[in-house]
Amino acid sequence: MVVESLRVGKEDIAAGSELRVVQKYGLSPRNIDTAACAAKGIKVLTIRRRANIACAELAIGLMLTLAKKLHRLAGRISVEQLREAGYPYKPFDRRHTPNSNWPRISGLRVLNGATLGIIGVGEIGREIAIRAAAFGMRILYYQRTRLAAAEERELEAAYVPLETLLAQSDWVVPQLPGGPATRSFIGSAQFAQMKPGAFLVNIARADIVDRAALIEALTSGRLGGFALDPLYEAPGRRDDELLGFDNVVLSPHIAAQPRFNALDDLADMMERLSKELAS
Repeated sequence: MVVESLRVGKEDIAAGSELRVVQKYGLSPRNIDTAACAAKGIKVLTIRRRANIACAELAIGLMLTLAKKLHRLAGRISVEQLREAGYPYKPFDRRHTPNSNWPRISGLRVLNGATLGIIGVGEIGREIAIRAAAFGMRILYYQRTRLAAAEERELEAAYVPLETLLAQSDWVVPQLPGGPATRSFIGSAQFAQMKPGAFLVNIARADIVDRAALIEALTSGRLGGFALDPLYEAPGRRDDELLGFDNVVLSPHIAAQPRFNALDDLADMMERLSKELAS
């Protein structure tokens, strides 16, 4: 049996007289009664999906882009280019200072030691947490159903109320499904609760973040930076107001790519299932 989000309960397991393997198309088998499977000697397999990994990589990449101002500095290596970008060159006295950061770019950050708040620790949220932990980040999370203690330890993540997450996080990553229930989940009230100067990275659904409230938070300086992969409208517009902010990074919905990720996942699953059933 191969399932993604379908619930596989004790009754389903009991009805599968010849069932030997349940393959979860994802990382967490929370929708599978693993105890019932174990009682019947049924193996439960999981897979770290390439698309979810790709999304997590982009989330971290966007965080690094904002932290290091790569979107502003890429290719700007001459004094003239840096001045055009708003970074006036003031030479160091080389007798007393190192040559690192010779253009004196201010506001550069490191992820190590910073607090990351993930709203929704599903398949992609877990992959983000795994990578953030490797960077030495403190990880907070919020969702309707708290993870088991063992899962929290594995992800090095602490559960907190949403208000606490917003108030303490240097970086906020909402990983929520789209739809009416989550539309404008982050609006004016949530921006007001966020730590001043915090960064928001959204690779889930654009309308999770209220656009008008976002622009106000950027204009006022309350938000330190913003990155978005699925745009508010696709294709995007060259005159999008968000492009006018130098602390905003937009990309054209590339998170889950390359396009053959799902096919490669299926090939891996079929190979593993074949080996299990042949044993």
